[in-house]
Amino acid sequence: EVVQAVPVDMNNEEIPVILSSPYYPNQEEIKIKEEDLVPSTNEEKEAQKEIEKAERVFKDSEFVKLTEEQLRGLKSEYEQLESSFYSTLSEFRNKIGSYPRDNRRKRQEVTRFQRELNDRRFNVERLIIQVDSGLDELGSAELFFNKAKGTLKEGITERLRNKRRNYWSRKVDSDLIARQALREAENALSQLESSSIKLIEAMGIKKEIEALIEEARSVLENLER
Repeated sequence: EVVQAVPVDMNNEEIPVILSSPYYPNQEEIKIKEEDLVPSTNEEKEAQKEIEKAERVFKDSEFVKLTEEQLRGLKSEYEQLESSFYSTLSEFRNKIGSYPRDNRRKRQEVTRFQRELNDRRFNVERLIIQVDSGLDELGSAELFFNKAKGTLKEGITERLRNKRRNYWSRKVDSDLIARQALREAENALSQLESSSIKLIEAMGIKKEIEALIEEARSVLENLER
């Protein structure tokens, strides 16, 4: 499931925290600096550890480094390959009727390759499915990663707010937020791993189909001689 999230920009600006008290008619504004947003509880440290792990994996991923334009080009390349495959298959189907029945050699050659192409149709369909799913999961992984960073930042901020709240004020469970950040970082890693497996598999299928199309084209050229 693809989850929409907004990338969080970690800058050095102060974060205003508003505290209200029944003894003060006006709200008191307290500044929390970026340098104060340091993981302290076990939950926060676990989340930070998983986020750092995800960040290392993301940096090593060749697919993450691709721009949106390159990703669109990659998908277009696979779609063109699919079109080329079915175009070649159609040519073989049309060729059978163009040879008289007494030309058994050519008819057998065309029939043999048509069957081989038909047998590979499943691979072509799986190729497109793997690419679409892999690219979707890649985008989802990036969204989960950015969301995890923002959620952890929110959890730490709430912990600092709790310290400054009066004892009768409602407290926010900051550890619960930190655990959510951990789950989001884990989801990011899971989605990226699944995406990489599918896209690498698609690359292998692509090479097989390209080789088959090239061989089929060679057969068609020989039949014309």
